[in-house]
Amino acid sequence: MKFATTLFGLLGSAAMASAATVTFWTLDDKVRTVTFTSNENRWPIAPVTVSNKEKTVVTFPDNYVGNWYSTIEGEAKAAHPLLGEVQFGGWGGKTYFDVSAVDDPTMQDQKNVQKLWPAGQSGPWSGCDQSSWAGCQTLYILWDDVQTKVTEQTDLIQTLGVGATPVQLAAFV
Repeated sequence: MKFATTLFGLLGSAAMASAATVTFWTLDDKVRTVTFTSNENRWPIAPVTVSNKEKTVVTFPDNYVGNWYSTIEGEAKAAHPLLGEVQFGGWGGKTYFDVSAVDDPTMQDQKNVQKLWPAGQSGPWSGCDQSSWAGCQTLYILWDDVQTKVTEQTDLIQTLGVGATPVQLAAFV
């Protein structure tokens, strides 16, 4: 009986430990739809509507690999939107993430996906915000760029919209 209790306890702990989330934090007064695309459409996630009324937490399937972009309500999708990208449970069980401008290194879409970082930490982070777009060096811009970040954390924060990130992030990235 003790074995069964221990086994169920371990399984429950493993399930809790593997749940990964991204909290979408809107910095301006725009309502947006966040659309998700997983690699090989293996882990479908329905689009979510977000606003500055509350932070929106999205739970991701185990070992999710994919990206997301946001679109302002009433506006067309940017031709080449900035993307939030993640791999949960990657090599070594770690989380790999970045904000990607590979499709548009001129970063024309500066009012949607902004900064991405591990929840409860001040870094590492990827992306830029209103105060740092000029000369932004913390985006994944080129194929095989070294801007992909790694963390043990399975909960990330993604800011959306025009505004400065309202928390102090570490200067090192």
